[in-house]
Amino acid sequence: MRHNSILLGSVIGLILVGVGLALGPRLGLMAVGIPRPGGQWLWFMSRAAGVTAYVALALATIWGLLLSTSVADIIVSRGRSLDAHRWLSAVALSLSVAHAVPLLGDRYIRFDLFDVVVPFLAPYRPVAVGLGIVGLYLAATVYGSFWLRARMGNRVWRAIHFLSFPAFGLITLHGLFAGTDSGSAWLRAIYLTAVVLVGMLTALRVLSRSGPAMRRTPTRAET
Repeated sequence: MRHNSILLGSVIGLILVGVGLALGPRLGLMAVGIPRPGGQWLWFMSRAAGVTAYVALALATIWGLLLSTSVADIIVSRGRSLDAHRWLSAVALSLSVAHAVPLLGDRYIRFDLFDVVVPFLAPYRPVAVGLGIVGLYLAATVYGSFWLRARMGNRVWRAIHFLSFPAFGLITLHGLFAGTDSGSAWLRAIYLTAVVLVGMLTALRVLSRSGPAMRRTPTRAET
């Protein structure tokens, strides 16, 4: 209990320090904000982490759809499939944080803490960046529901899990309109492949759920 209190206090303290560093320059209370090293290596790190995070998110979404349509059961046992789905989701969120944090030290755009945690405040393409932040929060909500499933029940858990679709869509739009590499053929191929696979599996899921009901309708009419 004591260790948990120390950990919670440390986290709150770090958050308050970050808020202070971000809010001070905005209010004119500090002349210097977050230290910003020279060079473009932080920008490159952010771009690399962002692309990798999107790939992990796309794989997590695709694998989740494979689970919901029972296609994944053909490939591997359900227990391992669930573990893989959770792991991919955790990797996507971790890399998303790794995508945002280096921006705080970049000298060119000069993001601060509020720019990367509050939607639509960023000085660079605020709408596109804001869509990514909202999508990340939705994805984090879905991931957090894994650990609360027993308390909230399957119906609520499934309802929260539907947030995966807007999360994937918003983050895709973020990558297309905020990413400096979004015009590259290789990255557009990644986006297109992910969107097509998610779309196809979503259609398969809808058809697999509506199919039995459609087949039962004539039977009831005949009786």
